[in-house]
Formats: sequence, C-alpha cells, structure tokens
Amino acid sequence: MVLTFAMEPVAFEEIGKGQLSLPIKKGFSVSYKDSTMELVLNTDDQLQQPSMNGKFKMPPGTVECIVPPSGKSFDIKLLPDLSAHGAKLSIYPLKNGNFDFSIAKSCQKCGTSGEFTYNSEKNQVTGKFEPSVAFKGFKVSSTINYLGKSEECYPLHGKLRFDYKNLGLRFCYCTDKKELRCGLFTNLNVANVGATAMIHQKAVKEVKLFAMACVKNVKMSFIGQVLGGKKFEARTCAPFQLAAVKGTVSCLATVTEKDGKWEPTSTIGTEIICKAMKTKILAKSNGQISATCEREIYAGARLLIGANVPKVTADIKAIKPEYQVGLLLSQ
Repeated sequence: MVLTFAMEPVAFEEIGKGQLSLPIKKGFSVSYKDSTMELVLNTDDQLQQPSMNGKFKMPPGTVECIVPPSGKSFDIKLLPDLSAHGAKLSIYPLKNGNFDFSIAKSCQKCGTSGEFTYNSEKNQVTGKFEPSVAFKGFKVSSTINYLGKSEECYPLHGKLRFDYKNLGLRFCYCTDKKELRCGLFTNLNVANVGATAMIHQKAVKEVKLFAMACVKNVKMSFIGQVLGGKKFEARTCAPFQLAAVKGTVSCLATVTEKDGKWEPTSTIGTEIICKAMKTKILAKSNGQISATCEREIYAGARLLIGANVPKVTADIKAIKPEYQVGLLLSQ
C-alpha cells in the first residue's frame, strides 16, 4: 500500500483536497515576492476598492502593512524575530499597542511538548500540553488544550491516544460541550478502517465509519455517518501522465438524508501540469464551474487567469461569471 497508516479521522478527508477546492478571488491583482519582501495589490473587477498587503523582512524582524478595500483604515503589524527562543510575538501599534505572544518548547528525550499563548486585546490565555511515552511497541500520547476563559467555564479539550502496532484507540473530551468522542482504527493490510462515536449525556449521539485504500496509485476513502443524521461520503484521487503532461483527477460524492429523502451531490476536480503551465478545473453537481490557468510568461513572472460560474443555467443572460486576473512576480 502507498497510503500511510491513518489513525485520525481528518486523514480520511484529505484525499483529493487540493483538487476539490478552487477559490476564485474576483478582480485584478499584482504580487511581487523575493527574499526580503512580499507585496500584493488588489482591486475589484471594476478597478475600484484597491487594497494592499505587504511584508518587509528586516534584521530585527518583519513588518506587515495592510490597507483594506475600504481604504479608510491602515494597519501595521510588527513581528520581531524570536524564533531562536521558540517564541512568536505580534504587535499592533495602531490598535492601542495590543499584542499576541506565544512560546513553544519541546523535549526530544521524553517526547513532550507544550505551547503557551496570550492575547492582550481579549486578555485571554490559551495553552497546549502534549506529553507522550513509548515502550515495547506501545505508545501513549495526549493533548490538553486550554481555550481561554469564557463567560461560563474554562473550556478544556483533552485527547488521549493509545497505539500498538497497527491498532489505535482515540479519546477526546470537551468540557464546554460535555462531549466524549472515542475511536478505533486499524490496518487490515488492504485498507485502513476505523469507527468513531460521540457520547453526550450518557447516550451515543453520533457514529461514523471510516475506510481508506489504495489500488494502483488510486487513493480512495469512505466516511459514513450512520447515527446522528445519515450521510455517506466517498473520495477518489487518481494521478495520470500523458507524455510531458501530468495531473491528478479527484472526485467527491456525498449522499445525505434530509426529511426522509436522499440528496446526492458530487464534485470533480482536476489539476494538469505541463512544462510552463498549470491548470485547475472544478465542477460541482449544482452547476458551479471554476477554472484557473497559471502560465509562466517569462523568467520570474507568471500570469494567473481564473473564472468562476456560480451556476450554469439554460438562460445564458442569467449567468454571471466572476473573473480573476493576477500577475505574479518573483526573484
């Protein structure tokens, strides 16, 4: 199998993710990037409401300048370079000097890590602690997330993971929602399979089944919610190559039960890459079609053209496409 052993539910949702999403930012943009700066200028499709985002790297750190489309405000963010200390600091001098501070530390010997974050505007402290231990093929790890004081409680999200060979147990408890989620995952050589359940107020409210396989480089996954609202989702991702052109085709099909009726939806996305051009096309069953084409026009310059049709109908006059044109410069 080409697939790695998937232990977390989110891994089954990653198949084909890059081809199944294609955001189109309506309007025109010019961006420039080198080792010391990043600059992006945007306007809408009527060449109005300009905006700017800029990052300027200097020896003490990075300065970010942001001008939103309204043009009525200007924001600066200072990012001193504290990476040598495992820390991050963001200062907003135009917002009453508010700042965000975080520091992360880890111990390679014991496999334990932790992170502390403080937001001065909200006066909120958050933290994450991840201890782990391993012996004789058996591994126990955990994650404790403190999400900051809310109006009613001090929310904690705790995760506990047990791994032994090809077997994995997962437990997650949220103090604010009072939910316990548990899961079991294993590798059956031909496929990765698993199941999760959500328990609330001493009753099972949700059950999901997971499966993942890879046959001749075609990756497939299945997620079925059989309790707490029926929904079934299947994903495929297949690479291809024709001469100097290579690409990937992905498909997502879902069936959801609503008011006693089943509602199917589907999405097909493809990414095609040749020597000087990259093209992505996305089509949904609701009639939405999106496409982008990125082509190198000369060394260090690429032209990006995109179009999005929110819904294709028989009435051609009712179709209102959105366009994106961008010039990407780099050095």
